[in-house]
Formats: sequence, C-alpha cells, structure tokens
Amino acid sequence: MPSAQAPLPDDEGGREAGGSAGDDEPVLLEDIDRILQESAGVADAHGATPVRAWRDALRRDLEALIYARSVLADDVAILRHRLATDAPSSKEVVDDLPDVLAGRSWGAGWSEPDEPGSGVDLDPGVFARADVLVAVHAEMATLDLTSPEDVRRVLADLEGQLGSLVTRQEAVETRLEEIRATIVRQYEEGIIPTQNWPG
Repeated sequence: MPSAQAPLPDDEGGREAGGSAGDDEPVLLEDIDRILQESAGVADAHGATPVRAWRDALRRDLEALIYARSVLADDVAILRHRLATDAPSSKEVVDDLPDVLAGRSWGAGWSEPDEPGSGVDLDPGVFARADVLVAVHAEMATLDLTSPEDVRRVLADLEGQLGSLVTRQEAVETRLEEIRATIVRQYEEGIIPTQNWPG
C-alpha cells in the first residue's frame, strides 16, 4: 500500500477549504478533529477541492504530531525510569538519561512513531506548529524529580496527552490513505485532467 505521504500531482489552486492553521501557527487537537470530521466522506468526493486542502492540512498536522509524540515519549520514559529507581537524586536521574532514552520502551499499546526520515521530513516550522501539542513538556523544567508524588502527577499529564496524540496520529494516517485513494480514483475516472500528472 502506498505511503500516505507518497507524492501526488499538485493542483494549481490554493487552500480554499478544509485547511487548518497557517504554516507556522500552532496546531490544536480541535483543528485536527475538525478536519477529520470534514473529510469523513472523502471516498465519495468528486472534485479536487477540498480534497487537496484536506491532504495538505493533514500532512502538516501529521508532521507536528510525530514531533510532539517523540518529545512527550522521551519525557514519559524519563519519569517512568525515575519511579522504577529507588529514591535517586536528580543528578543520578540526569546521569542515567542517555541509557534511558536509548533503550526506551514504548509500551502501553503505543507503537514507536515514525522517524523523521521515514516519510515526513521535518521543517523548522514544525517546532512552532507543535508548541501547544507539547505544552505539558514545560512541566519537566520545574519538576522535582526527588518527589514521587510530583513525578506521578506530571507523568499522568504526559501519558494523557501522549495517548491523545497517538489516537490523532493513527486517525490522520488512515485518512491520508483514504485521500490518496480518492485522488488516484479521480485521475483514473477523468475527474481531474490527466495533464496535471507530472511528466
């Protein structure tokens, strides 16, 4: 099955419908849910717009989701390691980080997210777009790693947000596959002129 990010012919029109935030505006889970809802009937679409707009918006959202998921998964791995270690000092936790992150287990039913080079090449704007998605990461800066209660509280917040990201990423990847199939069908049926295919 072709990748959801595999290239397709580009339409000449701009983003007129179904779009999400601008290129460097923060992505919100509500934005993603809205586009997923709007594009739910994509299999029955008969025109290039807003199918292409949905595709472009969801590609941007997927990039932000992959990046945010990676950041929060690292945080979760660190805090799980802290709780599994007998009352370490903050320094000992920090000293263990390279090994913890190198051998982290995704666990809890979460598969490992795609690496940036496996289909989505990150651009610098992804950091701004993912800002809200990783907002809970800011708690790591002030967290007292010697306090199991604080660690459990922040870990619960991180796992909750990470679960939301996983759910959205899976839904976005599925919808992108459906969009790709629809665009290919439109070309095969002549709905979109074949001269728009790249030469």
